[in-house]
Amino acid sequence: MASVLAEYNGFNVMLASLSSISNVFASRHLVYVLLKLFSFAVKIRSNRVALASSEYDTLNVFLRLLQLVVYMPESASLLSSSLTRASSNEACATRNELVEKVLLVVQPILQETQNTKVAVGQTIKISGIDSTQLEHILGCMNIYHIQQNPLLLHNLMTIVPYLSFGENSATKMKLIVDLFKPFIDFEKYNDDKTSNGGAAIRTELFVDCFTALFDNIPSSDDGDKLNEYLADQKSWKEFLSRPAVPYVLKLMRALCKNHEETQLAMSESCIPVLHRGKSCQ
Repeated sequence: MASVLAEYNGFNVMLASLSSISNVFASRHLVYVLLKLFSFAVKIRSNRVALASSEYDTLNVFLRLLQLVVYMPESASLLSSSLTRASSNEACATRNELVEKVLLVVQPILQETQNTKVAVGQTIKISGIDSTQLEHILGCMNIYHIQQNPLLLHNLMTIVPYLSFGENSATKMKLIVDLFKPFIDFEKYNDDKTSNGGAAIRTELFVDCFTALFDNIPSSDDGDKLNEYLADQKSWKEFLSRPAVPYVLKLMRALCKNHEETQLAMSESCIPVLHRGKSCQ
């Protein structure tokens, strides 16, 4: 069934149904069904290519749905006086599950825009994604209930690189840098760790998100441009120019030699940073 959705106008009907939804919690059963069908559809490459094309407004529809889901607990309909505690808990569980299901559809479509370009030399342009939509996704880092779910926040970061591609990419890349730049201050973080625990925790959250974003930049022309833009920042260059850095790296190498526990510890916290440092050179 999933293989004939594009051929028989199925995607248009499904996308129109998602576009018509304004109250996700009230329409959650329909949303679940549609997302399940989309999740089957994107397993087939021809469907991913079709959904990524300009024939459909797929990404705008799903980004709108994602925004509705993320902000669902603040919805007026959910904060009405008739809302019970059980209903509120159900809404939160529904929100987290729906975000994951939306991303399971969006991620392979976005990845296909880069895979197709590499495979056959053709570009599937990511069109219609503006800075406001990117801002909404990045803004999730400031939402308390999203912050409490690190895996969910990490998954949201996986789509950010792709949303910076396409029209006005320079503006969108600058938006990313401007958001994270205040938190790439390692001296301040060292001070905060001992004197301002709340600020240190917030810094850790943003640095973790920035690392997740960096780790999910695709190997493509668009990805290379984003990599270079993010790496070509004054704070990183100043950090890497410090005379002590080569000696720290030598010491890390010595500590890792023939010691599995140290290797595992380094892989969790240091390897992503080292990858970023390599991009800066």
